[in-house]
Amino acid sequence: MDRGVGAAVRLPESGRKVLAIQALAGCETVSDLAAQHEVSRKFVYQQTQKASAALDEAFSPAVRDDEVLFELAVTKTWLRQVI
Repeated sequence: MDRGVGAAVRLPESGRKVLAIQALAGCETVSDLAAQHEVSRKFVYQQTQKASAALDEAFSPAVRDDEVLFELAVTKTWLRQVI
């Protein structure tokens, strides 16, 4: 079984998505998924983290356009630097 970087590179995008979904679902162990797809466990964890981040982004509450994002202290020194 080729578990090197080459196996991960050959895995198509759709296969990566399926792998991440299976890992997030927790139906099988990461070791089993890695063996089935002939990739490393590290690769499975990387794909899982990408999918998890995408889900977090998709389900995060939207920021209103008029919501204050941050405050900025304006001093004379800062104004001189800007000018």
